Amino acid sequence: MPASAPQTFALAACLLRRGFLLETAPDGLCRLTADAHPDDAAALRELLVFVAHCFSVPFPAGTQVSAEIRRQILAFWPKSKIETGYRGEQEEWAHFRSREQGDQVPVRDLEPGVALPVKVFNAVGAMTWSSCESHGEICFIGPYAAAWAKFLVLNWAGSDPAVFRFNGTVLTLPAKDSSPMEAVAETAGKIYAARTALRALRTAAVQPWDSNHPPAADTFFHECIRRHRT
Repeated sequence: MPASAPQTFALAACLLRRGFLLETAPDGLCRLTADAHPDDAAALRELLVFVAHCFSVPFPAGTQVSAEIRRQILAFWPKSKIETGYRGEQEEWAHFRSREQGDQVPVRDLEPGVALPVKVFNAVGAMTWSSCESHGEICFIGPYAAAWAKFLVLNWAGSDPAVFRFNGTVLTLPAKDSSPMEAVAETAGKIYAARTALRALRTAAVQPWDSNHPPAADTFFHECIRRHRT
């Protein structure tokens, strides 16, 4: 019986899983999106030189890599920094309402297990801080960012609440290297692929309340559900 061919993986999917926000251009090449931190381009080149020695950016969308290269990509910069803190007013409705997106965070500052969801949540306006793979937590800046993230994950994406456990402004993730972590990456990728429509939904959902008359976070959460259904 002939030996089976070794398993390969899409390079773009591996890099997305590590937190590099990529898109395929009309020319068929993968490039970083405008949501990537300015430092991510240099970080991406550094990673590809280290693990592959032959890939450059941009690269063809169909590029495949071995299981070993995938493993190295997902483990690169294992002891990254924790996200920085934030100002108290960033929790308030006026700030949340005025910001379509959170801050861009460099990939090298994020541990592998939280890099993609942190990048994606900020890209669609669910601002995060102090997220950490070792503690298995993504922390949101205030109740409105947490409510928006909860809607995105549990209602819009329909993800399993046993995998994504929300408690106040904290999302607890599965254990590192466990199979449910693949579900986390899948959900984050799904949200990012729909980012334009989700940003528009968020803009519509904040409209009933002006900056000086904030709703309860749970009221905003249910408004997101209502807008999604209509």
